Amino acid sequence: MKKKNLKEVFVYLDSINEFIKFNILKIINVNIIYDNYDFSKKVFLDIKNFCKKHNLNLFIKDNYQAALKFKLAGLIISHTNKKILGYGNPLCNKQKIKIIGKVHNQKEFFLKKQQKCEKIIFSPIFLTKKYSSNQILNISKFNLISKIWNIKKIALGGINLENISQLRMLNISGFAIKSFVLDPNIKNSFKLIHYLK
Repeated sequence: MKKKNLKEVFVYLDSINEFIKFNILKIINVNIIYDNYDFSKKVFLDIKNFCKKHNLNLFIKDNYQAALKFKLAGLIISHTNKKILGYGNPLCNKQKIKIIGKVHNQKEFFLKKQQKCEKIIFSPIFLTKKYSSNQILNISKFNLISKIWNIKKIALGGINLENISQLRMLNISGFAIKSFVLDPNIKNSFKLIHYLK
C-alpha cells in the first residue's frame, strides 16, 4: 500500500529470486525498475509477473516500445539517451506512463527536462564500486546542484544501512537502490527505510 508521507523507493533489478522477492516485499512504497542492459524476456516476464501479483509499479529503462506494449507504470530515460522526440507521445499520456530521467550533472538535467521527465534520478550520491570518491556527489553537492531544480528528485548510488539515515538531509521525494536488496545482512532491517519521511 502506498503512503504519501513516505519516500518512494525504487529498486533496480536485472534478475530476481526468492531471496530478493522476500526483501522487496518488506519495503514500503516500493517500485521496481527492470535494469535491462542485457534484455532477457524470461527475466523481464518473471519480474513483471511478480510486480503484477503484488501490485507493484514496474518501470523499464530506455525501452519505449516495451513500456507501451506491456502497459508498464513507467519509463526510465538513462543519462546516455539523448533522443528528445517520441517521449511526448500521446500514447504515454493515454496509458499514464510516468517518465523518469537519470542524470549525473546539470547539463544532463536540462536535457531530461526537454524529454518531459516528471522526476529525476540523481546519482551517484555515495561511494560505489563504479565511482571513485572524487566522482560522487555527497550530501552537500547533491543539495547544491539540485537546489534550483523545480522537479521531484530521487537519490541513487551506494545507499546502504550505514548511510541511509543521511538521506534525511536531502530534499528528495524518494531514493533508488541496487545491491541493497542483495545483502543478506539487511533481511530484518528494512524498518530503517520505512521511516524516512
